[in-house]
Amino acid sequence: MFHHRAEARQNSRDTQNCVSRSRRRVCIHLFRRSHAFAMGNLRAILIFPISVAATVAATLAGAPNAQAWSGEGHRITGHIATALLNDAARRQLQQLLGNDDLAEIASVMDDEREQFERAHPGSSKWHYENREVCDSTAACPRGDCLTRQLEPFIRVLRDPHAQRAQRIEAVTVLVHLIGDLHQPLHLADNRDRGGNDTWVVLPREREPRRLHETWDYSFVRLNSNRRAPATYAHALLREMEPRIAGWQRGSIESWARETHALGKNAYETLPGFRCSAMAGANQDAIRLSASYVQASRQVVAEQLAKAGARIAFTLNEIWRSQ
Repeated sequence: MFHHRAEARQNSRDTQNCVSRSRRRVCIHLFRRSHAFAMGNLRAILIFPISVAATVAATLAGAPNAQAWSGEGHRITGHIATALLNDAARRQLQQLLGNDDLAEIASVMDDEREQFERAHPGSSKWHYENREVCDSTAACPRGDCLTRQLEPFIRVLRDPHAQRAQRIEAVTVLVHLIGDLHQPLHLADNRDRGGNDTWVVLPREREPRRLHETWDYSFVRLNSNRRAPATYAHALLREMEPRIAGWQRGSIESWARETHALGKNAYETLPGFRCSAMAGANQDAIRLSASYVQASRQVVAEQLAKAGARIAFTLNEIWRSQ
């Protein structure tokens, strides 16, 4: 076990090395100390380099409501957010990360989910909030859910005395979770784990896939049509530019309610929709109509653009006076 002074010197060197790395990598420092800070009691220092260049495959097995948007979708929101940053936010990101490219860190919480879970037990539940489609059951009875975890990290970025490692972690979490906040099936549930237990078949396909996967991945890929995330993000910005200012207002809760309404509609417009009775091994896969897919693709395009706009809005507001 290191003495505190030796540990502090090493931390300083590691932090400096971390922020001086190339644009293709970024270091996330998760402090595991004996005292509480930001989101919990942490005991040691975990430093891991993370490559953000590779495409992340959507993995829907395991925890309910797995990753949102897929790695591609998160990078799209990151590119949009980067384009909408103000000068103050760019300066802060340059100091923290060595660049201002939010697409590089947008999928880190999914890419390194196990490391985040070890550092912050329960963080795998931060990506979603099971707001019921058909009743008013409490969505977050213990506080381990999406909307409850954003404000603490906002406070870290507002704190001029927060350590650099804490701030790197905070901006990484905010960029990712604000993206998740705009995936409709991360804020809606028909007692099927946000669509993970409901199977559907897309037009012109034979094999069923999870409803959640179609919103995370399939509709994003159909929209991008093999374009690189940056290319598609810039196309979305041009298309949605007249609406950006109107999206950059409101609160975390108002955004959540808006996304929940879209998720509710995503369920209710399914053929044969029934409350809490569509999922399960004995249920036939639902064949999605072309009109359902087209409407959903438009929602996904708007939500990706909206998420990017609101990531930028949040960071711009935090750092406006710094």
